[in-house]
Amino acid sequence: MPRAPEALVQQGAQVFRAEGTRGFLRWLFTSEVFYSPEYRNALVKSPLEYLVGLWYAAGMEKVSFEERSGRALYQSLAAMGQIPFDPPSVAGWDGGMAWLAESPFLTRINLLAGFAGREGRLDLEVFMDHADGVLSLVKPEAQLL
Repeated sequence: MPRAPEALVQQGAQVFRAEGTRGFLRWLFTSEVFYSPEYRNALVKSPLEYLVGLWYAAGMEKVSFEERSGRALYQSLAAMGQIPFDPPSVAGWDGGMAWLAESPFLTRINLLAGFAGREGRLDLEVFMDHADGVLSLVKPEAQLL
């Protein structure tokens, strides 16, 4: 995970103390550093974040884990290594590139194919954001703010 320079962190803290959350967010989202190639698209979404992003891209507003498809999605989360509310330790999940090991990555691709086959209005551009290559679909380009 990329770390911001300490001077930038201190500047952000100063803005937050002086202007509060709204001022900090304005400063953050208008900062050129926020959009620099060094930091942009540098985090890998967790399986749950990835799945929610797919739901968002598909325009889904409600998902029931009681239905057959809901159970399949739960099993997909398990195959990707993140069972909700059941972390492997008190420290939580490792995250980062660990989410992209062979089996979890294959599950991500299969989920994407499944959504693309069933959803007529799947908008994958929320994942792309001027990115290129297959990894564009598994990185956090689509920040749900």
